[in-house]
Amino acid sequence: LAHIGEKSRWENAAKVIINIGWPKVDHILVPLFLWLLDPNWPGSQLIYNFLLTLPIDVLCRKMKTIIANPHHYKPYDYEDLMERIEGLCNDLCITLQ
Repeated sequence: LAHIGEKSRWENAAKVIINIGWPKVDHILVPLFLWLLDPNWPGSQLIYNFLLTLPIDVLCRKMKTIIANPHHYKPYDYEDLMERIEGLCNDLCITLQ
């Protein structure tokens, strides 16, 4: 997320992404999960809530992409992503198959 500038802008960036909406932001959904690494980051909760609104099949496909590619992430980030994915699954009462 460092590439999108100062954290002070992150909340507004999250709002813009949400306003654009799915499916137009489909191509950035996997990177958006990185926003969830720290729930205290500005916009993190907005992005989490946005992900919860996605069609279940889309969300599951994106989460499976992350799970299948641990080599794309630092080990500690990947562990945190797995926790966030588990949280999303719990909030939606779904199990990834």
